[in-house]
Amino acid sequence: MHAMSTKKENAWWKRGIAALTIAAMSSGCILTTSSGANDDDEASDDSSSNDDAASVQRNLDGCADGMSDAEIDDTLQITHDFNDSAHEMIVCGGLVFAIVGALIEGLIDLAEDPTRSTLPEQYSFDGAGTYSVDVDGYNDLEMDVRFYLTRDYEFGKAGDLVTHNLFDMSSYLVNAKTTVETELTTQGLLVRITIEHDGPGPLVELLGMGTNPGSPITVSQSDINAAASAMGSLEVEADIKLTDHPSVASITYETSSLRMLANSIFNGAAMELDLVDGSGVREDLHQSLEVHTWTVDYVDGAVGALDGEIGFTVRGDGFDFDATLDYPAAPAPDITIKCAE
Repeated sequence: MHAMSTKKENAWWKRGIAALTIAAMSSGCILTTSSGANDDDEASDDSSSNDDAASVQRNLDGCADGMSDAEIDDTLQITHDFNDSAHEMIVCGGLVFAIVGALIEGLIDLAEDPTRSTLPEQYSFDGAGTYSVDVDGYNDLEMDVRFYLTRDYEFGKAGDLVTHNLFDMSSYLVNAKTTVETELTTQGLLVRITIEHDGPGPLVELLGMGTNPGSPITVSQSDINAAASAMGSLEVEADIKLTDHPSVASITYETSSLRMLANSIFNGAAMELDLVDGSGVREDLHQSLEVHTWTVDYVDGAVGALDGEIGFTVRGDGFDFDATLDYPAAPAPDITIKCAE
């Protein structure tokens, strides 16, 4: 896990958001079919079988006897489909990191231009506290992010959902107008930001200036820091639901993250992804996939990786088998496949 800097350097997260947009809007991982098992070996290392797996270990002694390599590969293809679908959690985790970064680091942009929104372009706001991602592509992805108070304010109590738009200046100051002045000094470029407004918005207390700040406001670095601290103290939760058809199977899973401080996510803390439901089907082989182990966390902030284990059992034509995807804080897992017990 790599701690992220909290200095006021906005360019890095803007570049990160742009990169994550490309990743999220792409068609996902390219699937490469496996190259076949070695029937003479009790366990074979098939690390080149799938571009999205660090390695693949098979132990199919006793359940795939008499089957050709092509038949074995075809039976196991649902495993690689699930692996490709699981990779979308890295994209979603990166999108959570992006919206948190925009929340904490985007305040200076709102101060400089109150007419803009700092909400990352992948998101839409429902007007009631939920920020949703809708990705056009081959899969059906639903992701919702919400923010909660961790202390009491006049506009809400600890634990309440923040229902107003955190990425719009009107939530903080009404009819805000900004004057930006620059001066080149011996110490460098000095920027002065003055904000005139017609009164407080519903979330004004998050600026750290009380319930009714005067007008105009001359924005100082300490003001920016105080507001960023308040934003970082909000709790974040994310729900992810994916229905995917990478190749031959249909994969569905739904996860929910535990609420955690925005600052913790921003600084690279692991985001725990609890499984709500996980399954898969392949109709032509009458296969069903049932997830029984799910201990993965999203880690590494803007870089993105998974840490933990996913285990499932597949039953159907050919042979039944157990598969484990082991993520060692990496984007690609080590996959182990063995005959089902």
